[in-house]
Amino acid sequence: MYRTYKCFLDLVFVTVFMSYLIAPMEVNANSQNLDHLSELAEQYLQNKFGNQSDTKIRVQSPQDDIDLPECQKLEFLTNSNTNQVNGNIRVTARCFAPKPWTIYLSASVSQKKTYYISKSRLEPGRVIRDTDLTAAKDFPENLPFGVLTDPQLIVGKTVINTIEAGTPMIGPGLKNEYVINFGQIVKISVGGSGFRINAEGKAMNSAVLGQSVQVKMASGQVINGIARSGGLVEVSR
Repeated sequence: MYRTYKCFLDLVFVTVFMSYLIAPMEVNANSQNLDHLSELAEQYLQNKFGNQSDTKIRVQSPQDDIDLPECQKLEFLTNSNTNQVNGNIRVTARCFAPKPWTIYLSASVSQKKTYYISKSRLEPGRVIRDTDLTAAKDFPENLPFGVLTDPQLIVGKTVINTIEAGTPMIGPGLKNEYVINFGQIVKISVGGSGFRINAEGKAMNSAVLGQSVQVKMASGQVINGIARSGGLVEVSR
């Protein structure tokens, strides 16, 4: 009788012990939904970096084996101090209640850039003016290498090879063409409200069309103006 009872207890112990071994690890009853966390992070970045048509954002979901208590007070931060970002950034998700925790998420941000295309066919030797250009926008990954996004790097430069209408302006396709050369005697046109004064001076630097140029007057005074064609410097008052 005693031996039978002991065998029964041993069997119960083994059964309970085996059940413990094969039971899954206990997880938080109210665990944070990691997919939802990523969605909230994307919403935060979308609000920070702009509307959906001009910005593409993707937040990488955390590893599935991370178990965090469900958060009721959540804050997001980024390591970027500017709203103009293209590339990978880190997003900090910080929970304050009911139980504090912090997790770091990886995200990629792609924002459209403004670039410039030719309005019409531009022949070699043509000095580009602002009226030759029109602005366009697209994501960086869609733009050709060397595309210029600053009109000041385009206006006043000379076309090397023919540029067809609608073609993005590429740096290697343009060269500097100075309209004012260092040491050149230039004509100065000073304009104001109801008056205009013409004078002469010596250019203190070379400049392309539309670029700033310093001119030394006969009196020794140095003034700043804008380089125009025909050796003219325009000064506004």
